[in-house]
Amino acid sequence: MTLRPKLLGGFLIVAVITLVVSAIGYWQTQKLATTLSQAGGVQLPRMRALDTLFEAMTVLDASKRELLREAAGFENDSRIIEQSVPVPPAGSTGESKSVLGWENWSGVLQEELLRQQQAWARAETGWKAYEPLLRTPEEEAMWKDFGGAWNAWRTGYEKVMARLSRARATGDRTLLKAARQENYNHLFEPARISHLRLTDLLQSSEKSAAATIQQSVASLHEVQLVGYFMLAAAATSVAAALGCGIFISRLISRPIRQMTGACAQIAGGDLATRVPVVSRDEIGQLADAMNRMVASLRLGEMRYRAVFESSTAAIGVSKKSHLVLANPALSAMYGYDNAEAVIGRPVFDFIAPEDRNFMLERIRLHDRDQSLAPRYELTGLRKDGTKFAMEVQSAFFTFQGEKYTVDIQRDITGRNRSAEPL
Repeated sequence: MTLRPKLLGGFLIVAVITLVVSAIGYWQTQKLATTLSQAGGVQLPRMRALDTLFEAMTVLDASKRELLREAAGFENDSRIIEQSVPVPPAGSTGESKSVLGWENWSGVLQEELLRQQQAWARAETGWKAYEPLLRTPEEEAMWKDFGGAWNAWRTGYEKVMARLSRARATGDRTLLKAARQENYNHLFEPARISHLRLTDLLQSSEKSAAATIQQSVASLHEVQLVGYFMLAAAATSVAAALGCGIFISRLISRPIRQMTGACAQIAGGDLATRVPVVSRDEIGQLADAMNRMVASLRLGEMRYRAVFESSTAAIGVSKKSHLVLANPALSAMYGYDNAEAVIGRPVFDFIAPEDRNFMLERIRLHDRDQSLAPRYELTGLRKDGTKFAMEVQSAFFTFQGEKYTVDIQRDITGRNRSAEPL
């Protein structure tokens, strides 16, 4: 498997965990929001509207019952007083007591009619508030029954109040009996059905509200549980992300550290270094390519060394006026047994004193990056102190910021030295 699927797989795991946690949190939040909306947008307005209707009906029923109870005393009075009969003077005996009671009742009727008008207005408000709200099929059936009974009760109620109002206006007390008869014949049953259906609607709404509240509490509990779950999932996501990060970083950094160490060894000249290939991804391919590169370098170094060691020409490499590399032909030309005997020594040890200033000038010019004649002649100095003429062919290169000189030297004893211009 290559490195890309591994990276994508690690991030995909973290993304899936985050997506699942977010989806669960969103679902529970929507569920709680729906429940709260049901409670605040449907249940509470429904209870408020039904309570308004029930309170208005109670006020209306109590007002009617009080008026009819007071009117019963006048209905049983055998003394019929016409509207046109004048009121006896104060202090006289007879009918003054009855007329005064009638006037009081008339004032009470006026007050109760105003009270009933306000109650009917509140009932209308409750009706309009409840009518557009959502209802269950059972509640819809109860609402229709209540509506029919309510309309019948209101029609009869208004007839009773109309008779009582006419009795007050005309003084005809026979209308009081007609009002009571109308109440008995036509209001009892609609009132009973209206009260029953309204009570049923209130009980149904209370049950729905209780169920909604219980559901809200359950949803809140579930949200709390989901909150704990989301915290745990968040911790899991963090742990998974850290785990994936550590795994991927180790997967990448370990072979890179190995290759970095190998490169340092190779830069130090150890071409036998190899990097372990532990995978077949891009890192493993890079390690394999690096091993093949080092193998090619080693092969090239072996070929170069073979040519260098077997060459009959004396070859030396110097840095900062000191030999850092020499082949056997060079050490033999100066009378040494092996190349190790000359490596590390100053180049001036192998130059006759009379030509050392010449070499110092070349080194000075080389350090200033001035051009030099690649071929020149000077006098060499062997180990035993003997001198000999030699020809030098020089080449220059820079490696890692250091200047190097490669000299190919030949013994030209017997020839006259011909100095070349600098």
